[in-house]
Amino acid sequence: MDAVGVEVFPVWHTHEVLGNDVTVTIGVYTTLDLAHAAARRAASRPGFRDTVEGFTVGAATLGERQWTEGFVSIGADE
Repeated sequence: MDAVGVEVFPVWHTHEVLGNDVTVTIGVYTTLDLAHAAARRAASRPGFRDTVEGFTVGAATLGERQWTEGFVSIGADE
């Protein structure tokens, strides 16, 4: 099976740890409904339930670049 072009739905959660944002991947799902269900399940777990606003459900197409720009690093000295 060629998966290129298949749309998938990643679920992330971002929360703060010691003043820094930490993002974890909950999972990647084949349907939007499954992705939302995973976020709801995770939202009942310790830590996540205190920061339910941190969930993000996205969409991505397999075989396509998702990040097309560069990035800027900001260090402690800047």
